[in-house]
Amino acid sequence: KRIKIKYDNVGEHITGGKLIRGILAILSFYAAGGSESERENIYDSASAIEGMHTSSLILDDIFDKDETRRGKKSLWKLNGIDDAVLTAHYIITTSLESFLNRGSNILRNVQILRNVLSGWKLAIEGEKKDLKLIYDLGKVLLDLSPMLDQIYFDVIRKKTAAFFSITAKSGAQIAGASDDIVSLLQKYGEHIGMAFQLADDLVDIKGGKIEGVTILPLIIGVKGERIMRDKIINLLLDKSLNIDLLESLDINPSDFLMNSIKKEISRAEKLANSNIIPDTEYKQLLIEFPRYVVEEKLKEGRIKIQL
Repeated sequence: KRIKIKYDNVGEHITGGKLIRGILAILSFYAAGGSESERENIYDSASAIEGMHTSSLILDDIFDKDETRRGKKSLWKLNGIDDAVLTAHYIITTSLESFLNRGSNILRNVQILRNVLSGWKLAIEGEKKDLKLIYDLGKVLLDLSPMLDQIYFDVIRKKTAAFFSITAKSGAQIAGASDDIVSLLQKYGEHIGMAFQLADDLVDIKGGKIEGVTILPLIIGVKGERIMRDKIINLLLDKSLNIDLLESLDINPSDFLMNSIKKEISRAEKLANSNIIPDTEYKQLLIEFPRYVVEEKLKEGRIKIQL
């Protein structure tokens, strides 16, 4: 409700999601020892974070030419590209303004705003890398670049995980937590973001969507095999790469993605279980949250795996 009221003109585009980033900010706040006196500040910040995320979805739909979002017409399809772009910028501006216009601790507000902006900048860099990924893929297939998995993880770390990381860090900062706890929760958020994007890619692949960042893990298993590389290059040139063709080439990206998801969840859980996190009910929720995030994402693709 609070989020919808703040962005009432695009409320359905925000509240239709799971609000995972907003929840992460609030959970990090309480797990880090946040007090009820800061309750309004953390909820306002969580709303702003969700607003920024929504603006990215509006723009992503334009980039990807996706005509629907959560079962409804995308904003650009509904109101036109011009209106969608202006709305996205309006949400970003309103959200950033929220980080300054709350509480009386101006210096802390500026610090948090700087952190959010740094995460947002990384997300933009990641999106730009994602858009030029086919070119990078071509270099890899032609043996001009030897670091295939590093390209993939670098993209998702910037595109998705960076904002998760800053979200968790902001919650801890608003709570007035120690530098050690702030740093720990920042890393915790990054691992959740990595797991979330890996799960999102797995859902796409299972649904037959083979494009953008999801292509890279598909060829990890065949790097160095010239015949396989040549086949995939030809498929890409024909614009006919799909899951059936990959399976016919005995390429299964699911195992790679599932193993990577499990590793990121384990890393996040280990951090949440640290002795420096106060032993409260929120610590247990912090431990359980990574699995919840991934399971909710996998439900979209009706995927069941033992995490």
